Amino acid sequence: VSAQEYSQVLMFGHRDARKKASFLEFEVEGGFTLQVSANHYIYGNGKLVIADSVQEGDLLMTRLGSFSVTRRGRVVRSGLFSPVTSHGDLIVNGIFVSSYTSAIQPWLVRILLVPVRAFQNLGAGKLLSAWMQTESKSYLARGLKLARGPTSIS
Repeated sequence: VSAQEYSQVLMFGHRDARKKASFLEFEVEGGFTLQVSANHYIYGNGKLVIADSVQEGDLLMTRLGSFSVTRRGRVVRSGLFSPVTSHGDLIVNGIFVSSYTSAIQPWLVRILLVPVRAFQNLGAGKLLSAWMQTESKSYLARGLKLARGPTSIS
């Protein structure tokens, strides 16, 4: 994923336009703003980190380079979406973020998505994606019933 390249959405971990949720809101130099759940991974200070660990002054990777966080706050908004891409990354409002959350470790998600990517490459991705999507729950996470990480939210 880059400013010139996109990664196909394989499925959604969450997809509920009406769900109210609390988000971290980061304002970043260069006019960038990001609203993200606290347990989502984002690119802070040059590495993949949990969004809740990012503080004012830290650097977030944007499509124009790395810029400092000038404000960190919390907002409540309607709409909870968590697209999972083939590459594992997205650009949201010009800021690089991960598809992954602390609910399942990124290395494990990459392994678990191998068959999904294979279906996608065979042209059956739309069928598989339609089966795996619901309004707000991930079949992948629910089916695995994995223990949540220490920084995840219920």
